[in-house]
Amino acid sequence: MLLLHHQESELSRALLAAMPGGATSLECTGGIPADYTGPQPSAYPSVVVDVPGYMQDVQLTDEQGGLLGMGKRVAAAHAEVLRMPASWAAVEEFVAFVTARAAANPVSQAE
Repeated sequence: MLLLHHQESELSRALLAAMPGGATSLECTGGIPADYTGPQPSAYPSVVVDVPGYMQDVQLTDEQGGLLGMGKRVAAAHAEVLRMPASWAAVEEFVAFVTARAAANPVSQAE
């Protein structure tokens, strides 16, 4: 987890002060550092988390858009920005959700 921190935000200062082990922070008060290549925040603070890949149910359609049935597709692993999380507990709840979703729908099912 990466806290995109802005010193002028009270919530950002609170999250920085309570940052859990394993999390890091990136100072963005003067703008996003040039070497940051992750997803862009829309507000501060934001927390960047890794979302594991999973199999997702999707509609299968023909060339005209007609429904053929249901199938699965891979939702690739990616990093996601959590905008202005109220607490680290809220972040952990999201991480637990995406981890459980990936465990219940493993990508290896379709491979």
